[in-house]
Amino acid sequence: MVPDIRRFLVDWEFWHALTMVSIAVWILARTNRYALVDWLYALAWRGAIPFVSRLERDQIRPIVEIFVEMWLPVALVSFVCGFFAFHADAESRRRAEDD
Repeated sequence: MVPDIRRFLVDWEFWHALTMVSIAVWILARTNRYALVDWLYALAWRGAIPFVSRLERDQIRPIVEIFVEMWLPVALVSFVCGFFAFHADAESRRRAEDD
């Protein structure tokens, strides 16, 4: 059974969960960025990634920096979407109670 994607878009709990996961990933990636560079360097150096030649840390670092910097805007956008979804839900419940 395929879930209805429209239900997720108006469900503020979904947006709240996405915000929390995004903040957690951002914090973990930001505090462990050098370990992430080392891990990706070891992965690429051993030839574990097919068709990727040996990479240097200077080539991996920009990828990790983009990954780290991407998660804060994702968290902020999901928070704003959840904020509007929550208030739209509260407004519809208030109108239902008034009627």
